[in-house]
Amino acid sequence: MSFVGSTRASDPRGSFAQVRKSILQRSIAMLTPQDVVTIKPNQTEPLKRLYNKAAVVPMFGQINIEELFLFFLKPLVDYIFQQRVFLQYLILVQPPGKYRTDILSDLGTVVTPKEETSKNAQRLYVFNREDFIQKYKIRRAVEEDNDDLVPLINTHSLRLEEMYGRYYIAEILTRYKDSGRQIIVAEHEGNAVAVLCLNESVCYKVLNEEFELACYNGLKKPHPDDLADVSLEAIFHSLENLHSKYEDEILEIIERTTNAEGQNSTSELDETLIHVDYSESDSFSLVFTSASLLFFQDDETKSRHNSTESVESSKEVLKNYMLSAEKDPRLNEDAMSAYSSVRGMYGHIPEFHGDPNAFCLEITAAYPDHEVGLMQLFEAAFETFPDREYCIMAVPSTTPINRLTKFFTRVVPRSTGVFPYELYALHKSAVLGHVRVVAGSSKHIPAVKRLISTIPNNSFVLQEFEKSIKDPATPYLPFVFLCEEQVIGLAILSEETDLLYLQAHYDLSYINTRVHRSDSYGVIETLLINPIFQRHSKLFLSELHTLGDFSVLFYRHTPYDTTDAYRERPLMNLLQFMLPLAPRRLPDYDMDLLLQEECAPSKLIVEDQEPFALYLSTVPNCSVNRHAVNTRIVVVGCSNTALSFLETLLCKQDPNDMVTFNNVTLICASGMAASKVGSRIRDAFLIKKYFMDPRHMDMISLKTYVNVISGKVSKIDKKNQILVINNNSFISYDMLFLMNGEQFLQPIRQNRTPFVEKPDNVFVINNAIEANNAVMKLKQLHANYGDRDYTIIVFGHFLQAHTTLNGLLMFGIPGKNLVLVEPFPYCMALEKRQRHKVSIYNDPDIDEAVYDHIRAEGIQVYQSYYFHRRGIDPSET
Repeated sequence: MSFVGSTRASDPRGSFAQVRKSILQRSIAMLTPQDVVTIKPNQTEPLKRLYNKAAVVPMFGQINIEELFLFFLKPLVDYIFQQRVFLQYLILVQPPGKYRTDILSDLGTVVTPKEETSKNAQRLYVFNREDFIQKYKIRRAVEEDNDDLVPLINTHSLRLEEMYGRYYIAEILTRYKDSGRQIIVAEHEGNAVAVLCLNESVCYKVLNEEFELACYNGLKKPHPDDLADVSLEAIFHSLENLHSKYEDEILEIIERTTNAEGQNSTSELDETLIHVDYSESDSFSLVFTSASLLFFQDDETKSRHNSTESVESSKEVLKNYMLSAEKDPRLNEDAMSAYSSVRGMYGHIPEFHGDPNAFCLEITAAYPDHEVGLMQLFEAAFETFPDREYCIMAVPSTTPINRLTKFFTRVVPRSTGVFPYELYALHKSAVLGHVRVVAGSSKHIPAVKRLISTIPNNSFVLQEFEKSIKDPATPYLPFVFLCEEQVIGLAILSEETDLLYLQAHYDLSYINTRVHRSDSYGVIETLLINPIFQRHSKLFLSELHTLGDFSVLFYRHTPYDTTDAYRERPLMNLLQFMLPLAPRRLPDYDMDLLLQEECAPSKLIVEDQEPFALYLSTVPNCSVNRHAVNTRIVVVGCSNTALSFLETLLCKQDPNDMVTFNNVTLICASGMAASKVGSRIRDAFLIKKYFMDPRHMDMISLKTYVNVISGKVSKIDKKNQILVINNNSFISYDMLFLMNGEQFLQPIRQNRTPFVEKPDNVFVINNAIEANNAVMKLKQLHANYGDRDYTIIVFGHFLQAHTTLNGLLMFGIPGKNLVLVEPFPYCMALEKRQRHKVSIYNDPDIDEAVYDHIRAEGIQVYQSYYFHRRGIDPSET
């Protein structure tokens, strides 16, 4: 449990606003008009025994009890019940020997301990939710409700009335009784104040193709044939039929629009960049990850957009991969789940053969003062379709639905999906079931095995869970999440023993270390939960704080967690409810000098452990409302500005006003190149700005939130808000940010031939991938020509030209074989040229020193020369 500090009734500093804010930041607290008397977690058992002995009070579970320290006010209690839709009871504890507050008996039930007759004995005041929340009459809508429901719906949108007239509710109820729709309303004082319109018609095939529905069993009833056909022939057959028909239509429309309007207004439509012959992506996101984690995707190559690559070549690649992967026991559900090059574009979609098990929500509306009635309506919705367990809804990406996220869970879209809306699902058990968290025991092992049976690398989780239960000396604490005594999730915690390292390398300013015990810092080793119950995630985190006796919980997300080949544990799918911590930038210490001065920093400060992203959960954080933003944000370019923008947007948030961005995409020709394996020679070709080095990228883990597409933008259709990538793929956007940074292009001349346009010995180095290609070509040329005479020309008057010379020298190229051609100082005879007017370093002393060093290496320097043309001598090819 967690507790809130109280304010004396006589303290003028304690305002109602402060009290309300303090209570809302905690899910469990105590209320008293006197000083705070904190009950530690290990003292909760005597308190439970008191509850059990109390008269007229039934057994209370951990979830539906809140104890509050603070003075009482009926509006405050009303507000708490409205904000905590799953809270059933609120308990006020009056300490023994204190002044009796008999006025509270009008608000709740007074409970005294059995066999206790003293008037000064401790008392409990139990407030029942039913006594504070407005009571609604839930019923089916009738024709006469049209006059109430149409104005109610109009307060949210006028579109339905504009399309169907003022009597569309009455027509649905009378003329279209067999349409499969059900309309239920919440009635208050004779008026309908809230409404749900439900429809039993669901297009399961389309939703299964567009969204990851494996953990929801395809929104259908279980069937013996589900997920059974994963043979190689079945996968090849699915590849032939997977190509989306919508892609060809959209690309054809864009092409026609470009041809028709491009002649009239080139500024209004598309911008053509450079075309490349490949398309890969780093589409990986932990935000709202499917909790069953059936199909892990490699973040380096998963595609977020459609592609029209050759199916025949894909078949051959897949066949070779499948033959090599037959010995891997983890490939039991999706034979392509670990493939890296074509899996994102061609993934096997499982088929589900059961009966329909979902109905859709078409309309939901309520007056602001009666939104609490929606909870009762959702409970009644499943009674209108007693044979179905899922309620789903599709909403546009730009529609704010923060109020409905209390009930629904966002379904993860497929990497190849082009569905224009966001899909949300609600399970019957998440509304009507009773959930709780208990310590894991041996009786939970069979249920845990079934829960994680379809997860790759599940043996690691199972071994840790069994060890934490059977080994008394283990540092791990196991917990399970239960719904009606069925295991729906698990967590394994341990104590944080490396706090000094975290304080030195991460910003822990959100934590007041002076108020936390040294043993109150914990680590989440593993946490998995069924996505159906993600709406209870903050409640589960709060209970982990209580039962584990940890006021602070950390989670370490390592780079290996997002790579199939090295992953040892399943991914945690509750990161959206935790706070990312920014890494600290440490100075470079001269240890030899500091050791001589006897002021060297501790090893914990200068020690370089394996980098990891750090996430934080505290008791107050578990009660902070987090807003979900589904707006499709696309950032083009992987410049320092783009990465800084993403880091600020996603990783630097206010802990009191947290936001989850679900649809953020980065388009870059080389992907997140800074996350690749470092190479000393390759990095020497580039300018080191020490802003987004590989270590820093791993410590912020942008891929947790960002889908990365490796490709180049071919066209921008502003009218339809579509980006065409590599001329054969597309992606939609709501907000577009162009942050390409400084780019070098090959000189383009008219009447060029394809052979002259892109010779294999000419390199334009803009990123680490292109630098790596140049290094590989150098290795090939060195192997073929050895010590023969050759010349390498570096052209340009930029700092990058000097770094390229540095990389070539580090590779072992003799300076006598290098030539630097600079278009500086500019020649007055060259008319209409883009001339450089300032030297690279803008300092004559530095310029002189640099060029003296270049010439000392034997490099020839040609200045005031401009590129005119290039050609190839056929006798030397």
